[in-house]
Amino acid sequence: MSIGDNIKRIRKEKGIKAKDLAKNVGVSQSMVSQWENGKREPVKFETVERIAKALNVNVYELYPAAIFDEFPDMSINEIGKHFYKLNENGKKEAVKRVYELTLIKEYTDPFIDMTENGRIKIKDTD
Repeated sequence: MSIGDNIKRIRKEKGIKAKDLAKNVGVSQSMVSQWENGKREPVKFETVERIAKALNVNVYELYPAAIFDEFPDMSINEIGKHFYKLNENGKKEAVKRVYELTLIKEYTDPFIDMTENGRIKIKDTD
């Protein structure tokens, strides 16, 4: 489930029309449709915060739980252990920084690896 899937699910559960969500977030209805259909994602964390506020949910509820599935050796409990030590400002900043990392190709492309000297290396696909 993507962030767009979560936006759509929560919006429908709460009986909020797409045009009303768009108005409250300050974007076009077309933009909301693109998020919900997976054609685009909200790029700025501040936009995600406005969406969460408009849907009356915690910002963390919008992020897909599957984000943790890629790291079986790093359980949600391990991440949570550190995350929940943070106050609300720290939690917001942590989510913002993780979200920003998802926008950087070297951290999301499975075929890119960093060498010890900080250079990008393309992984072998064989």
